[in-house]
Amino acid sequence: MRSMRIVSVVTLVALFIVVFVATIQCSQFNNLGETPLMGWTTWDLCAIKNSKLYGPGWLNSTNVIKQSNALKKLFGNYGYNYINIDSFWAQDPTRVVDAYGRWTVDT
Repeated sequence: MRSMRIVSVVTLVALFIVVFVATIQCSQFNNLGETPLMGWTTWDLCAIKNSKLYGPGWLNSTNVIKQSNALKKLFGNYGYNYINIDSFWAQDPTRVVDAYGRWTVDT
């Protein structure tokens, strides 16, 4: 019984060391995990309801390009380097769901 415990502890320690070393190696080679994902998503402005400036009608190529240029100019040096375009892929889940209560795709 004692030898089984020792084997278990040694196995867990070895597994921890392997995972720890692998994590260090990965982050050294590709910079993953050094910062959180840094970017902007259109959902930030498109989700606003009852706004004269923003909302679903706001999402168009002109506005996204303006935001992209501003992000690069003002925050690019700080690591902000991606844009997520959320284009209302789902219908309003408060009004439209399928027979199982799931959101439906807005085609």
